[in-house]
Amino acid sequence: MHNSTWIARTSLATLCVLVATALAMLSTSPTAEAQLSPEFGLAAAIVAPLEPERKTRRAGGRRARDADGDGLSDWFELRRARTNPRRRDTDRDRLTDWTEVKRTRTDPRRRDTDRDGISDWHELRRTKTNPRNADSDGDGSRDRDELRAGSNPRDPASVPFPVAAAPPLFPAPLPTPAPAPGGGSGEPTEPPPPPPDTTPPGVQVTSGPDGLTNDASPTFGFNAEAGAAVVCSIDEGTADFGPCSGAGSHGSAEPLADGAHTFRVRATNAAGKQAVATRGFSVDATEPETQIDSGPPSPTDNHSASFEFSGADPGGSGVASFECRVDSEEIGDWTPCSSPHELADLNDGQHSFEVRAIDEADNVDASPAVHEWAVDTTPPAVQVTSGPDGLTNNASP
Repeated sequence: MHNSTWIARTSLATLCVLVATALAMLSTSPTAEAQLSPEFGLAAAIVAPLEPERKTRRAGGRRARDADGDGLSDWFELRRARTNPRRRDTDRDRLTDWTEVKRTRTDPRRRDTDRDGISDWHELRRTKTNPRNADSDGDGSRDRDELRAGSNPRDPASVPFPVAAAPPLFPAPLPTPAPAPGGGSGEPTEPPPPPPDTTPPGVQVTSGPDGLTNDASPTFGFNAEAGAAVVCSIDEGTADFGPCSGAGSHGSAEPLADGAHTFRVRATNAAGKQAVATRGFSVDATEPETQIDSGPPSPTDNHSASFEFSGADPGGSGVASFECRVDSEEIGDWTPCSSPHELADLNDGQHSFEVRAIDEADNVDASPAVHEWAVDTTPPAVQVTSGPDGLTNNASP
C-alpha cells in the first residue's frame, strides 16, 4: 500500500516537472501559441518544443534563399511548389508564385488552372469568377462559354443554353376508339407513328485556346448529347474529321504549325441528324528576334548612354514589348523598357546592355541582343622629366 502511494506521488511529480519545462520552453518559442492550441493537447505541448528548433535549422542557410524575390524560398519552390526559383511568375499569368501558392490556391505552373480558357489573372481581376472551377456558378456551363454567350458566369440562373423540359412521368393515354355504326364497339385503331426527329443533337466546345496561343499541342474539351456519335478535327480551313483522342476531349497528335487553325467536333444522333461546334485559334510558338540598332562607342568619356533597338516576330503574332537588363546576369533583373532607352550616371569601367523582345503570344527571345562598351573619363597622365628649369645659356636645350 505504501509502495503504491509512493509510486503514484513520484509519477505525478515527474509529470508536473515535464509540464513546467514544456511551458517554459514554449514561452520563448515563436510558435508557442500554435502549440498550445486546443487541437494539440497537453501531450503535444510536452514534445512540441523540439519542433521549432528543427524548423529554425531548416529555415536557415540555403533553404531561406529567395533568388526571384517572390516571397517563396528557393528550396520551397524546387521541392514543394515545383516552380521556377529564378522567375517570380513561373506560368506568366501576371500572378506571382507566392500569390498563387499562398493566397489564391491556384496552380503557379499553369496560366489557366481550371482549363476553362480564361487565365487565372483574368478570372480574379476581370470576370470575378473562380479560377479553380471551370463552372463557377455550377449551372453546367463553363465560364468561358457563358461569357461568349452573354450570360453571367457567377449566376446559376443565367445559362447560355436553354434547359430541356423533363419528360412526363407517365405517357399520355391512347385515344378511345370511336364506336362502330349501329352502337357496337369498334376495333382499336393503331396510334399514328411518331413524327420524324428533325432536331440536331446538342454539342458545344467547353475548353481550349480561343484566340492566340503559344501552345503548339493544345487540347480541347467538349460536351455532346448523350448517345450521339462524335468525331473531331483540328485543321487549317478544311475539316478532316476522325476519331477524337479522348472521351470529351481532343488534342493534336503532332505539334501544329504557326498560323490560324480551327477545332471542330461533329455529333450525329440516332436519326442521322448532325451538328458541328467550332472554335478558331491561332498558334505562335516561335520566339521573336531582337536587335540593337544604335548604342554608345567604346571606349567613351560619357557617363550617359542611349540605345535604340527593334524586334521581329517570325511566328506572326507581332512583338508586344521589350525587357532590358544592365550589368547583370540575374533573371530577376529584367525590367520592361522601350526604344529609345536612356542610361545615366554610369561609372568608369566596362558595361553591358541586354534587350529581349516578347511577342503577343508571350514567347520570349531566348538569345537577347547585347551591347558592351567601356566608360573612361580619366585624362591620360603626362609629365616633364628633364630639361632646363629657369634661366639657361643653352640656346638649344
